[in-house]
Formats: sequence, structure tokens, C-alpha cells
Amino acid sequence: YNSTNITSEIEVVLVKNILKLLINRKNKNYDIEFKYAFTSLARSYLFEYSDQVIFNCISSNNYESSLMDIVDSIVLNIDSLSLLEIIYEIIDKFSFYDKMILVGDVKNRINRLSSIIDIFSNLSNLSYSILDAYD
Repeated sequence: YNSTNITSEIEVVLVKNILKLLINRKNKNYDIEFKYAFTSLARSYLFEYSDQVIFNCISSNNYESSLMDIVDSIVLNIDSLSLLEIIYEIIDKFSFYDKMILVGDVKNRINRLSSIIDIFSNLSNLSYSILDAYD
């Protein structure tokens, strides 16, 4: 029996950072939390940007990248999406299933994503907003 806390699992951290980017991009807020979330995602198995590329983005405040292209594509419709639709957009557009093969332990990662989807489904049924879900 493994009693791992789901909130510390990488997929949860990645989704939380994606939510932070979505919220901040929508609000045009590029604070330190935005930079942290960007860096975390850029360095993750989803993007694998080099430290130099990340440094250039942060130091120039120019975040044009494939990562932000995906964020922007979700932000465009975010106000008309339920939380459940948002999590499906995140998983699809960030290619979680395709990219988790790169890091292994696919079965456990799929189970964690299923748990995240279940949580978002419950929150969506309660009419929670993306801000509620992030908190």
C-alpha cells in the first residue's frame, strides 16, 4: 500500500501551474507566480525547454513560445467552458498522454489524471470557477 499525497504528484503540480498561467494570461498579470508557473512547465516533460531558453523568456519578459500558444488557445474560450471542459482541454492540448511515455510510469500517471478529471468533474457540478479550482 502506497499512501502518496496526490497534491504532490507531478501531474497535479503541472495542472495547477497550467491553471495559474491561464488565469494570469487572461488577466494580463505577469507577476512572479506567473514566471514560476511558466518556468515549471517549460522545464517539465511536457516541453523540456533548455535553461537558456527559459532564462531568455523570463529576462526579456517575452513568453512567445509553444507553451504560451497552447495557453492562449485555451484562454480564448475559457469563459464559455466548464471546469470539466477546461481540464479536458488542458490534457488534450498539452498532450499529457502522448508525453508521459517519455518519463515512464504511464499507468500511475494515467490514474492520477483520471483522479484529477474526477475532481474537476465534481467541482464543475458544483459550479466552481477556474479560480475556485486553482485554490
